[in-house]
Amino acid sequence: MRWLHRKLPFHRFVFRSDVKGYYQSIDHIILIKQLEQQVPDQDLITLLTQVIRRTVEWGGTFKTIKRGVGRGSPLSPLFAAVYLKPLDDAMDQAGLRCALTG
Repeated sequence: MRWLHRKLPFHRFVFRSDVKGYYQSIDHIILIKQLEQQVPDQDLITLLTQVIRRTVEWGGTFKTIKRGVGRGSPLSPLFAAVYLKPLDDAMDQAGLRCALTG
């Protein structure tokens, strides 16, 4: 908030956003295409795809996850950052700044 307060005289607008359920809403097809553009090693892409398109056991039955990334996975923050990169780039091109709060 202090950072934002110092910046207010220089900007006319403030936009606050919170993406509820962000990790659960990530589209596998889009994420994998984005990873393929960033990672040249096909073997690594195959491993990352297996992490993204995982199967979980739920009450004795197995369920294939078709959307979202695991919140407990150490790779999830990386996947989330890759997925948001086009938005970050568009904001930069528009001259907009982003402040992450936690």
